[in-house]
Amino acid sequence: MNVLPLPVAVMIGVLLVFITRCITPQQAYRDVEWKAIILIGCMLGLGAALEVTGTASFLAEKILTWTNDADPLLLLSGFFFLTVLLTQPMS
Repeated sequence: MNVLPLPVAVMIGVLLVFITRCITPQQAYRDVEWKAIILIGCMLGLGAALEVTGTASFLAEKILTWTNDADPLLLLSGFFFLTVLLTQPMS
C-alpha cells in the first residue's frame, strides 16, 4: 500500500510485538535461523562481486544469445530447474 517503507514497517511491527509482550526478545533471538542470515549475507557479497567484475552482465548477454528464440515456458522451466540444482548444495 506504500504507506511506509518496508524496513520502517518491520521495525514498528517488531516494537509492537515486544511492547505488547507477544514474544520476548530472548525468544525472538533464540528463534532466529542464523544459518539463513549468514547465507543471505554471503550471497549479497557474491552478488556485489558479480556486479563489480562485470560477470553478471557477461552471463546475462550469454543467456540472451543462447535463448534468443526459446519458448518463454521452456525458459522459465530451465531457470526453475537451474535454481533448484544450484541451491541444493548451498543449504
